[in-house]
Amino acid sequence: MLDLIRAWTAAGATVSAIKHTHHPLNEERRGDTQRFLDAGAAQAILCGDREAVLFTPHSLERSEYGTVEDLVARASGERVVIEGFKGQGTWPRVLVAIDEQSIAGIDLAPFSAVVLRERSDGWAGGHPSLFFAAELAGSQRFLDTICGS
Repeated sequence: MLDLIRAWTAAGATVSAIKHTHHPLNEERRGDTQRFLDAGAAQAILCGDREAVLFTPHSLERSEYGTVEDLVARASGERVVIEGFKGQGTWPRVLVAIDEQSIAGIDLAPFSAVVLRERSDGWAGGHPSLFFAAELAGSQRFLDTICGS
């Protein structure tokens, strides 16, 4: 997610990051919440079962929500990345991984795209929409792939 946030903000887009957690919610700027903001997200939303904490670089707000779509509607970014909420929503799914070895054995069919942080030679697994993190900034092909254009 951090690579996507960095690439999109470098290209001039505003990004919101939503992360579902099973841990108790907190209002601390640490962990993934801070990493999303440090990567350039305009907003980071940490959410539990029915409550969320919406962080911006200079504010925070607690809010209740019913569905993940409610959170997307509250997102301030023109692009939204979501971690968690598997099985919910109809948005494109992107698998982000370190390298091909870390996704060995995973069924890639449900994913619109696969993004790998590291490139290595000779990967036979393949995916019709394989990208490398270093190539994401300004990649119209990536946006077309996940947005269906």
